Amino acid sequence: MSAQLLATQLHLHPLVAEVLWQRGYRTVEAARAFLNPDAYAPASPFELPDLDKAVARLQQAIAQHERIRVWGDFDVDGQSSTSVLFLGLRALGAEVDYTIPNRATHSHGLNKPGLQRAKDEGVCVILTCDCGVTDFDEIAFAQKIGLDVIVSDHHDLVHIAPSPQGEGVGGEVKLPAALAIINPKRLPESHPLINLPGVGVAYKLIEGLSNPQSPIPNLLLDLVALGIVADVAYQQADTRYLLQRGLQQLRSNPRPGIRALLRAAGANISTTDADTIGFQLGPRLNAAGRLDTAELSVQLLTAEDETSANAIAKHIENLNNERRQLQRAVEQDALRMIDRDPTLAKYPVIILQSADWHASVVGVVANTISERYGRPAMLISVRPGEVGRGSARSLPGIDIHAAIAAQTHLIETSGGHPMAAGFGIRSENVQAFRDGVNKQVSEQLLGIGDLVPNPQSLIPNHFSVAWRDATVGLAEQIELLAPFGSGNPRPLLRSDALKFVRAEPLGQDGKHQAIYLQDETGFIARAAWWRSVGQALPEGGAPVSLVFNLRRNVYQGKARAQLEVVSLAFERDDSVASQATVTAHYQMLDHRGELNRAALLNNLTQEFGADNVQVWCEPPTESVHSTQSTQTRLQLTAKPVLVLWSAPASMQVLQQVMALAQPQTVVLVGAIASESDTPEAFMRQLLGMVKVSQQRGESLEDAQVIARMAARVGHREETVIEGIACYRRGESTSTYLTLLLQETRAYCKYFCEASAEAVLRIERVGLTS
Repeated sequence: MSAQLLATQLHLHPLVAEVLWQRGYRTVEAARAFLNPDAYAPASPFELPDLDKAVARLQQAIAQHERIRVWGDFDVDGQSSTSVLFLGLRALGAEVDYTIPNRATHSHGLNKPGLQRAKDEGVCVILTCDCGVTDFDEIAFAQKIGLDVIVSDHHDLVHIAPSPQGEGVGGEVKLPAALAIINPKRLPESHPLINLPGVGVAYKLIEGLSNPQSPIPNLLLDLVALGIVADVAYQQADTRYLLQRGLQQLRSNPRPGIRALLRAAGANISTTDADTIGFQLGPRLNAAGRLDTAELSVQLLTAEDETSANAIAKHIENLNNERRQLQRAVEQDALRMIDRDPTLAKYPVIILQSADWHASVVGVVANTISERYGRPAMLISVRPGEVGRGSARSLPGIDIHAAIAAQTHLIETSGGHPMAAGFGIRSENVQAFRDGVNKQVSEQLLGIGDLVPNPQSLIPNHFSVAWRDATVGLAEQIELLAPFGSGNPRPLLRSDALKFVRAEPLGQDGKHQAIYLQDETGFIARAAWWRSVGQALPEGGAPVSLVFNLRRNVYQGKARAQLEVVSLAFERDDSVASQATVTAHYQMLDHRGELNRAALLNNLTQEFGADNVQVWCEPPTESVHSTQSTQTRLQLTAKPVLVLWSAPASMQVLQQVMALAQPQTVVLVGAIASESDTPEAFMRQLLGMVKVSQQRGESLEDAQVIARMAARVGHREETVIEGIACYRRGESTSTYLTLLLQETRAYCKYFCEASAEAVLRIERVGLTS
């Protein structure tokens, strides 16, 4: 069957059918099963090795009222696995509790003091989840003291390599002496269960324990979706099926804990998708395990009422705000290291270390570094003479876990997957470890070519589409292929024979641009290019080819096509400095040093006409001129001349002001010192507005109310939201609020001191490729 016939049979856009065809779904039945979970037949849980042994022992424990302890891990996969086993076993009548090691004091997996404590407390069966398959000594100890251990895990198995003398068999697997070891890695590579994460294994175990007609497993699917996405599991076969089912449950009937977390994140329950989990829910749940204890997240996920769930979710939200600050600090420090020594980013693996980094966030920062420089990255938090902790993130095709495991003689502990791994290491071994890892990765790269700084070198195949066909309709068809992720990436589109029109600033932090491209028929459309400031741009009218993502974006109730640049190809003239003009549609007048502002406004109104001039100022002030009053961002209308009387709170606010005013001429006057730039002063002003809103019967959740408050005090909406959260918690301020205000002060200072061209992002800048 051809892709065209597939499109006809399933009523798909030809491009979507082509994606399915290229990804191996070449019959109507296979494609339908991929698109619709109702058409997919999941594998029996008993196809997992040792699951029958585990079921028999757990059924015995339930019948004899033996105590079972679930032993989990502290990432989201471990948290969701623990929750699935705890809730599932409890529903089946088991006497069950759970424990998760503390990240700050214990490593992953089992430990002997915890096992002894379990024995002393009357536990008979230890059931691991998302851990245990490499805990040989600990499981032997458990067996010695009379504990039965059932391992449910999905991490890589330990393979016994041939000795130099030729003894042993290459590829032979070493397993711990547990009663049962349920691990999909023991299956053939083509098996539909091979890619289950820890939570998928846990779900299959509960499914095996349950009566086929029991509703218990299906009630746990929302938790399964959390772990699949957060662990970046390979989304094919049963793993994809479970994720599809789980997302359906998340959108229709999330449990109290997830509902509370979605509210805390400001997410829309009805549109919850894999991105919601990956970028909003996952980081929050991980924050608990990083800065407090992962058991806090399990308490949230297993909460039975809204009141307790809301209280835990609020605490986790505070931890997440703290995590953001720690992550930002480590990220900035890591980037400064590379700026000072660019050769660090030239090795196959970027390996950075510091004694000052908070170990809980080195993994997420390693991911940022890897994405930015297009190569695997490791960050190590270690003090001289001590054992530190490292975390690694990789790229498709590079097994970073294998590279780390090859350094057994230099590390204390290790675990993970080809794409992500963690390890413990002594400070004196870091240099030799760096050399060894880079040697291992270099050998892996011999078959695929060396890495280059541009991450786009590893982009998968793209699909050609006419520029004018990149519409919201096509975006909606592409969403039929969702959920996207590892094993099912969002298809990349390509349009050729385009002409570069212009670029404009985009976003609040000055790091992004919007580019406008024109096809041969004269059709012009815009694409967002994230983190593109510093990238070379072609001259106006130059021919270009674009690789991009296409998404459906809903703004103010209207669906639109959102195009996102992945790579922009064009020919450069290397004989001249690489330059780009980021254009705008206005002329600029810089009068920030003007002392007599009243006279300035008088001249402007005489030159352009009073009706054509508007003055933006926040916080609002009294009349600045006999014919002119100031406007907040909510009062602006389209007029030819915009006077920026004060400094905006952020790039985002400036963009909003410019979009509303649509000026032909922009006049920079200067900043008025904010009366609420300290946490105490800000909260005083905010509480006054809160009191007024409450007297009016307004909701503090209302976006319009928040926008009005932000304009009134001249701050960002997120600052107002955090201030309201402080008020509700009974706090006078918070660390996160202080950080937000510091960021605003920093931007105001930049706005006042930088060149006018830099402020409005319209200068001709020398850029490097």
